Amino acid sequence: MDEEPASVSQKQPLVILTTPRLILRAATEPDIPVMWERVLGDSEVMRYVFQGGPMTAERAKQVMRKFFTFGDRLTGIAVLADRPTGDIIGFAGLFPCEALAAHDLEIGFVLSRNVWGKGIATEIGNAQLAFGFEQLNCQRLLGLADPRTVLRFMRSKSSDYIMSRT
Repeated sequence: MDEEPASVSQKQPLVILTTPRLILRAATEPDIPVMWERVLGDSEVMRYVFQGGPMTAERAKQVMRKFFTFGDRLTGIAVLADRPTGDIIGFAGLFPCEALAAHDLEIGFVLSRNVWGKGIATEIGNAQLAFGFEQLNCQRLLGLADPRTVLRFMRSKSSDYIMSRT
């Protein structure tokens, strides 16, 4: 009996960081429609993000392909997933920011409505701070937010306070 070797599945995306409940990982092509359905196409989620409203499916595809991390980079916008199930619940990352005329990284995240109020913002925010300071050896991390959002302050490694979305 001639048995063909099983085909090798697609390479698994790079895992950037994990917490007890979350995985931040590089994006993949199959993530695009899911991200549009759960996050980028949701008017309530997107009201203070990017252009301030939901994206069409085509625009979401363009934005993800242009700005999201699809390869082996540790910085950039990445897919945030529930660790036990693998379900996409938003996006997060540390990405270049020159708001203070320096080569800083900005911390950011956007969560799907189904996880609001469950402590996910605090968990990913704290994990991003630890990752930036301890893994990437950043001296500071910036948090820029639309002034209309509810803000919460997180303490950084240097005892400064950084704003994040909640």
